[in-house]
Amino acid sequence: MPGTWYSARFVMDQPDNPDRILVDELDFTTRPFTKVPRAGDDPDSDEHRDLLLHDQWRHPRERHELPAWHPSLADAGA
Repeated sequence: MPGTWYSARFVMDQPDNPDRILVDELDFTTRPFTKVPRAGDDPDSDEHRDLLLHDQWRHPRERHELPAWHPSLADAGA
């Protein structure tokens, strides 16, 4: 799914520790700000909503490419 929002986990390999490996996980379908919430963090806050709306404005995707939770789907002007 296209977009610049995603949940990610990244572990960097350490040359002095061969048992440590490079791991990356990208999740484009889980709603951001919900997977590992910070204390007091509200995924429905205006700050998060505005961030996602601004991202959609800067990097537009077609409505059918957006996940159901994306706030721009609720906006008539999107």
